[in-house]
Amino acid sequence: MTNISYKTALVTGGAKRIGRVMCKYLIEDGWSICIHYLNSKKEADEILEIVDKLGGKAFKLKANLNNENETRELFNLAENTIGPIGLLINNASIFYPEDWHEVTDLSWSNNFNINLKAPFILSQEFAKSLPKNSNGLILNLIDQRVLNLKSDFFSYTLSKAALYTMTKTLALALAPRIRVNGIGPGPTLPNSQQTDQIFNLEAQSTLLKKIVNPEEIAKTMMYLINSESVTGQMIAVDSGQHLS
Repeated sequence: MTNISYKTALVTGGAKRIGRVMCKYLIEDGWSICIHYLNSKKEADEILEIVDKLGGKAFKLKANLNNENETRELFNLAENTIGPIGLLINNASIFYPEDWHEVTDLSWSNNFNINLKAPFILSQEFAKSLPKNSNGLILNLIDQRVLNLKSDFFSYTLSKAALYTMTKTLALALAPRIRVNGIGPGPTLPNSQQTDQIFNLEAQSTLLKKIVNPEEIAKTMMYLINSESVTGQMIAVDSGQHLS
């Protein structure tokens, strides 16, 4: 049983990959959702077709999370579309390999704007807009690597480590009405730079020697939605990768 006051959600990056699976679970659980996308209009339309067949309620909203004005406007559009938002899922991120000596002003700003600043702006708007005497949940998709630091993906790792800290700090700041939690995925889907062979080798290097099914991420999302006493936590759903 959830204590979230409104069964309405904004999911960033909800058209593809893990975000798509989370949206499917929300729709099947009776949520009305706004699916954010930037370049994945076709995939967003596909979800809307599925939702229509299920008799659910979903809308697609386009925004560039690298732009502060568009990010703030995204939240306003979501509220105007489905009413007060009860659940914010900060799922969208960028992710590419980068050693310390390859970091540029552009790579740094892109990673921090999309992976950290946008989640904060949306969380800020969420907290300011939540009606009095209402409860809500912010869920951040982080990464198990914040518990097992590596120096590749340099700017990305720093931005996700900051998001991990922000999750705990916002949990302190927004209690008791708003819970703030995170999920730290491990090897779930290959990134654009990975071959299937490299991805499978990564999965085999985990304690459980297995790929994480995206549905396990969605099930963890549902657990956090329904766990009224859990806040300030990141659950690593990673086959034990953070310990390997």
